[in-house]
Amino acid sequence: MMKHIDLQKLRSALIVLTLLGSACSGATTEPENNKTSEVNNATPEDDMGSMVDEDMMTTTPQDYSGLVLNEVVAAGDPADWVELVNASDTAIDLSGCTYTDDATSPDKATFAAGTTIEARGRLVVEISDETAGFKLGGEEEFVIFSPTGEELVSTSWLEGESPAGGSYARLPDITGEFQSTGEATRGEVNKSSDLPIDVCGDGVIDLEANEACDGAELGDATCEAMGFTGGTLSCKDDCTLDTAMCETAAEVAIVINEVTSAGDDQIELYNAGDSALDLSMWFVADSNYPAEVDSRYIFADGTMIGAGEFLVLTKDVEHTFGVGKDDTITLYDASGAAMDQVSIPTDAAEVSYCRQQDGTDSWASCDEATFGESNAQ
Repeated sequence: MMKHIDLQKLRSALIVLTLLGSACSGATTEPENNKTSEVNNATPEDDMGSMVDEDMMTTTPQDYSGLVLNEVVAAGDPADWVELVNASDTAIDLSGCTYTDDATSPDKATFAAGTTIEARGRLVVEISDETAGFKLGGEEEFVIFSPTGEELVSTSWLEGESPAGGSYARLPDITGEFQSTGEATRGEVNKSSDLPIDVCGDGVIDLEANEACDGAELGDATCEAMGFTGGTLSCKDDCTLDTAMCETAAEVAIVINEVTSAGDDQIELYNAGDSALDLSMWFVADSNYPAEVDSRYIFADGTMIGAGEFLVLTKDVEHTFGVGKDDTITLYDASGAAMDQVSIPTDAAEVSYCRQQDGTDSWASCDEATFGESNAQ
């Protein structure tokens, strides 16, 4: 028969034994969630050693504050280009930055990795279909963006402000405002030019650049002032006067009949009238007249042309001016009134530009020159 066990006394004995054991070992009891892990106390180097990835470390963002867009050549030969300057004392890394001629499409082109401008240095970036995928236009903008899309530098220019042979540049160099220059200074200090800058197309007549007009600006020139009886004067794209819509005197018997821009630059007159005509003090001029008064050829006293006859003028024999590939030749009477005129389409007079029938209004490029003879061969 088993003896009865007093459970209460057994529990008390177990508790005493447990406390005695803890005291002997020096251990303490803590809640599980208060324990500290050795891994959590370790530094990344203690825990991972040489396995730390440097790309995970925090780096200083690139400072673009010294970046200056300094010069633009939008009519370059063979390529357009822009010049950038680093005005700071530390290098600027353009890796991943984008550039464009349209701010609404910021990523047309991207600077290659490693593209750097040294402190106080310059960088010329060629802009072409091959290098950037676009070219710079006469009226354009250029913008550089950071890799995260912030606009860094930009400028814009109007037609003619970056002229052929010149540039659109900061004057003084780096610190000044953009303006037109007569000389591009690729990779060098920008400088102004004392030479006249021909910016045909800017709407301002530049007399030093021999502009007779510019766009809608004609100065004091009119058809009447040029010897015509009336009509509308306009300006050609090369800033010379266009008198094609001016009106000549009625019942003109003598006409310009044939011209050539080759060889001796001959000009042929034809008398379509029934009687001889006195040409004393009449004159012939190209499109440089009246800006260049001395360029005309004036007929000597007593110069006659008979009815149905031809009179041929040859460069350096009679006249001193050349006949250009897209020139305008005008015949004036002794009073300065324009009696006849022909405007030559570009390259149309390489052989001969002539009336298809003598004295008629039908002009064409002719395969054969017939100076001094009838055009109807």
